[in-house]
Order: sequence, then C-alpha cells, then structure tokens
Amino acid sequence: MEKLLQFLDHNKFPLVTKLTELNSIRVYSSPIKLQLFVFAKAEDFKDLREPLQDVARKFKSKIMFIYIDIADENLAKPFLTLYGLEDTEDTVVAAFDNKISSKYLLETDPTPANIEDFSSKFVQGSLSPYFKSQSVPDNVTADTWSAADTADVGSEPGPEAEAAQLLLLSLQSVTWDSSLAQGIWSMRVMHREVLRRNLAESCAVMNAKW
Repeated sequence: MEKLLQFLDHNKFPLVTKLTELNSIRVYSSPIKLQLFVFAKAEDFKDLREPLQDVARKFKSKIMFIYIDIADENLAKPFLTLYGLEDTEDTVVAAFDNKISSKYLLETDPTPANIEDFSSKFVQGSLSPYFKSQSVPDNVTADTWSAADTADVGSEPGPEAEAAQLLLLSLQSVTWDSSLAQGIWSMRVMHREVLRRNLAESCAVMNAKW
C-alpha cells in the first residue's frame, strides 16, 4: 500500500505542469525535489510544449517539469529575480534542487536537446550552481531578507503553510539584494493570499454543511 501511495504521489501531475496561483502550494509541496522551470511567452511555449513533454517523459518521477507564463508577473518575476532576469522576455530554463537548496540556469539556447542534456546533468548532480553576480549590500538591515521573515507565513495552520515556508527557506543559498527581497516579498504575499482564499472557501463549505 505504501508503494502504491508513493507511486500516486509521484504521478499526480502531468508531464509538464503549468504553474498557477491555485496549484502553486501543491507544486511546491511535491515529493519530487528536483524541479525544472520553463519561463516563456504563451505563443512561444506552443512550439516547445510537445518536445518538452518528450523530455519530461524520460525523467518522469525524477524531475518535475513546470511551465510559467513569463507574462504573469506575480508568478514569473519572483523566480526570475533570483537570476537577475526579471526584465527578460526571452524563454528561460532554470532548475531548483530543493534537497540541497541550490539553483541552476540553462545558459545555452533552450532547445529540446539542450534541455534534455541540462536535465540529465541535473539528475546526475553534475550541474554547477548558479549564483547571481552581485555583492552583498552594506545596508544589511534594509536589503537583506532572512528566514525569520517567514514566521507570519508559517503561522497559518495546515500543510499548505508549511509547504510555503519550506519553499521560502529553501531559497536562502542565493545572494540577497534589494530586488531579490522584493521578489521574495511578492511570493510571500501571493502565498498568503492563496492560503487566505483556501481558508475562506473551506469555511464556506463547512457553513453550508452545518
């Protein structure tokens, strides 16, 4: 039974999952800790969808492939800020290893062949972590974000809040600057809104039953 539940848990998402505000908590709390993100315009992703699914099929249960519409600032910008690419309109392929809190960036053209090679090295653990090339600011108080700032997110009850907090804690390995702090703040606000909405919906269902 345990193996069956594990199988279902690892296969409950499609080959390529489109990230939305509604499914973000489920995505972040996935047991698959290697996550590959493709940021692209909707029209550009149409040509990449099928080849990407073929790549994802080869790494099923090992890597979670996630698509984010680059035009969706609430979802795309916080992540792209981690790479200093918040203003880009080009397709970006990035990855996170949530087991060791490391991030990676495909720095060649995002072709299916390059994405497959990137994914293979990601699974093997042979990729070099990506570090944003900016120095730590002198004004640490104003420009540094710490894990303590997640306390208000973690105060929400339930596994969704815990998953959101774990996601934020997993990003501590990057170099922090003011733009990154703004990106993380946007992510925190988004998750708090999702948690608030889910709580409101749950209360509404309970009231209807009683």
